[in-house]
Amino acid sequence: MRVGWLLVGDERVASSRIQALTIHTELARRGIRSDILSMPRSFDTRLHWKAPRRWLEAIWRRRDVLIFQKVESSRAARLARLSRRMGTRIVFLQADARESPMYALADVVVVSSAELARLLVPLCEARIVVIEDAIDLPRDVEVAPSARTQGLRILWIGGRLNFPALDTLAPVLERPEFADLELITVSDHPEAKVAWSPAAAVREILAADLSLIPCLSSSAARAKSNNRLTVLMGAGLPVIATPIPAYRAIVEPGVTGCLAEGTEEWASSLRALRDPALRRRMGEAARTAAWERYAPNVVADRWEALLQEIVDRRESSARGARHVTG
Repeated sequence: MRVGWLLVGDERVASSRIQALTIHTELARRGIRSDILSMPRSFDTRLHWKAPRRWLEAIWRRRDVLIFQKVESSRAARLARLSRRMGTRIVFLQADARESPMYALADVVVVSSAELARLLVPLCEARIVVIEDAIDLPRDVEVAPSARTQGLRILWIGGRLNFPALDTLAPVLERPEFADLELITVSDHPEAKVAWSPAAAVREILAADLSLIPCLSSSAARAKSNNRLTVLMGAGLPVIATPIPAYRAIVEPGVTGCLAEGTEEWASSLRALRDPALRRRMGEAARTAAWERYAPNVVADRWEALLQEIVDRRESSARGARHVTG
């Protein structure tokens, strides 16, 4: 099986790193001919190929499947069209509930949450498949729980677009009973305490006692994937999160994490997790659950099964066509 990837960015772009590069690496380890064909140095949904050599190389090498990771420009659509004529199957990786010209060209649209799939149904005639994100963290990163009950380090990690969600926690964290808690924010947002980088994220995860993931109430926020949650769970860090669908699918309340809506639920969860024994039990259960379901090799199994199905279907169709014309 020969697979080609066209990405919106390099390893510094979270979606490219998590959804594409991690899976590409796992597939290549299995002997699958997986190639990165396009990878800009910063986020860019356009395909910039102009030289005829690049086009001919991509088309005539006849990959079985081309995967467009949010790449959806007019040039991308043209490449998809030409590749389809040569018998290549097209997969489009989508992360947002919006229209795209790639829906009309894709054999399969892959998304990372069931809620996003539901929102795309009215917009997309192509088959939609949910493959959740793999844990974006080395497996040997594991939190050593502290015995503290006071002065806990509370961690929030997220992109600048998610930063406003922290405002929803202000009424809780401003209460006198939580005045001893230290909130550490890791982000590319200018007001974050720690500038985001992979090394900074790992350092702060290992130093934290627990983590918070508040989410906005918009439909886009509810359609987010599980990756912010599973990276923290995977390190064995107890997490309190807004119960968006992707989080409800993995969190067993009180066992592998806490789900909270409204000021009182957030306050109650913070109060409970002052207990170091509970933090330890929850962190251990969270780590086990996350790696069982979202380890890169486990998620790559789902990708490999989908890609093989697509290729088998193409070959079956080709045999049928030869039989009819013969």
